[in-house]
Amino acid sequence: MGAARHRCRSPKTETVEQNEYLSKGRGDRVVQRVSFLQKQRHGMAMLVPRLYLILVVGVVWTVCLQTTIYTSVLSPRDQNLRRGLSSIVDSPAFVVNQATAKSGSNHQEIELSACLIVMDDNHFLIEWLAYHYHTANLRHLIITSDPQSKTSPSKVLDRWRDRITIEEWGESRFMPEDFDETETEAPVRDKKKEMLQDHRYRQASFNVECLIALKKQNRSWTLLADSDEYLLPKNIENAKTDATTSNTIAHLLGKLSVPAESNEIYGPCIPINRRQFSAKESLDENVQTMVSPEFDGKNFQTLRWRHYGQEKTYYTTTWGSQCLATGDIPNKVMIDLSRISMDYLLEDYLHTGNPHQPLDICPEAIYGLESKTPFLLNHYMGTPEQWFYRTGDKRGIGYRRARYEDLNHRIGSQESDSIRPWLADFVNSVGSKEASRLLKGVGKLEPLPHAQEVALGEKQEGRTNKTSARYQVGDVVEANYKGDGFWDIAEVYTVYSNNFYSVFFEDCSQEIGTFEERLRPTNKTGNLEMPGDTTDTVAPTIL
Repeated sequence: MGAARHRCRSPKTETVEQNEYLSKGRGDRVVQRVSFLQKQRHGMAMLVPRLYLILVVGVVWTVCLQTTIYTSVLSPRDQNLRRGLSSIVDSPAFVVNQATAKSGSNHQEIELSACLIVMDDNHFLIEWLAYHYHTANLRHLIITSDPQSKTSPSKVLDRWRDRITIEEWGESRFMPEDFDETETEAPVRDKKKEMLQDHRYRQASFNVECLIALKKQNRSWTLLADSDEYLLPKNIENAKTDATTSNTIAHLLGKLSVPAESNEIYGPCIPINRRQFSAKESLDENVQTMVSPEFDGKNFQTLRWRHYGQEKTYYTTTWGSQCLATGDIPNKVMIDLSRISMDYLLEDYLHTGNPHQPLDICPEAIYGLESKTPFLLNHYMGTPEQWFYRTGDKRGIGYRRARYEDLNHRIGSQESDSIRPWLADFVNSVGSKEASRLLKGVGKLEPLPHAQEVALGEKQEGRTNKTSARYQVGDVVEANYKGDGFWDIAEVYTVYSNNFYSVFFEDCSQEIGTFEERLRPTNKTGNLEMPGDTTDTVAPTIL
């Protein structure tokens, strides 16, 4: 079915989804570029009537094409063949000097840069800066605030300007002058969709321009992440020593070779698996473990939230399929700009700016790839008050409520304290007084005008008539996947507050947190019009 092609998580589909970031003008340039090249090739063929000349041109074109593909995907392993061929990378071998890599003598020289978009999250930013400054040797940051922000990060950033080179960008630094904002007269649902598209375009433009700016400054490893995501080594869980002591990530980057056949890393853009944590509380003594007396562990994302992971949960649909009810979150990336040429970065039509695959040399598969990266990103939700603090979120308050309920229900089967040592080591490194200055206000929300209080609802575990939701677990409906206009048979398997739902389609692909307007009744499978009927409903099963 048409919609199913959009839902499946094949590399092709992921690329289509990522290309949403090409909207608002970038996509038109791609079409124009392709059309121009096609006309060129057609004209060349008409000018060479003789067969042998056509063959010669064809051979030359094939060699050039293979060379371009060869260098752009950065996959060849023969170092001698690479030399002199690459039009994309400055360093033809993509390899850190092996002598220094083995000794680790250069790890102090590795400085991390970051591109960061914030929106009313100073309470997170305070911890994020301290953590990555200490563990990842973060020394250069380019940051911008979403135009819907009610607060400014400037005062928080001022504390760090003597330690980190910080650039605060306004929209004029990376957005085109003729950018069209969302029309205010659009219907509410359409307006939210347009606002989300505008946000993605801003995000894409910022990411690409940020990478170009850092390249001009001869920066190397650059992280694209959010202020609720924390970078750490993947082997941290099995480490015999503290894995979050000073510059551990920089040390690992200094030892990293590209290509690294053991990790299947062939290019300067490496994926980072995001590990989702829930907001499940822990005992106070567990939260306060290894925390200096002057700090409260509950104010830190990395210390308060210890539960992650999810059990495999299968749902049996009306049509007899066993569907896996999990919601993986896509990877982020880290890029070594010293191995990418400026000419390549300036080829705008090659890059989506999507934070999961900002450049076309980054892995197309944005889910999984655990064996292909030495890093993790711990992704935290925060308290309900922190989660709903962003009143201008483009996806709407209803979606955020449904997403919070969903993650807290599914996530939390495992515990981890591996990131915990960083704070005590940071305090020991900079001193208690300086640490208190840099971390002042951590985790605390600034008062906002007209702040709204959002109550979380109880997620519906099975079919019940005691609910105001229009649809209930087990109802078969037609669903419009992500509002793309394709309506397909689906079954509701989770009900959230305010008529938000998660559904399975017939191919077991799913949409988490869809809303009432994207669902409609159907008679194609029988008795949806009688929502009290429970004949064919099977409750979720934990295996």
